[in-house]
Amino acid sequence: MDWLSLFILLICPIMMIFMMKGMHGSRGHTHENKAACCHGNEHHQNNERNSELDEIKEQNKKLAQEIDNLKKMQEVNEKQGRIMNET
Repeated sequence: MDWLSLFILLICPIMMIFMMKGMHGSRGHTHENKAACCHGNEHHQNNERNSELDEIKEQNKKLAQEIDNLKKMQEVNEKQGRIMNET
């Protein structure tokens, strides 16, 4: 095995160790502060999701109303077409 292959083979796990340490490191927080920070972040994300869900529900309601209106218009057009065909 040449040196380049060996270097690439070894650098991957070493980089993974550093990346995992960076993701899960303390970042200047104590354990209690980190837990509180994460809990606050989850609360914020839940609020955002609830807000997005409310928006989607409102859009769904408007689309359902629009579909109903289109169905009514289609029924009226079909009735007018039948009347025109009868005459």
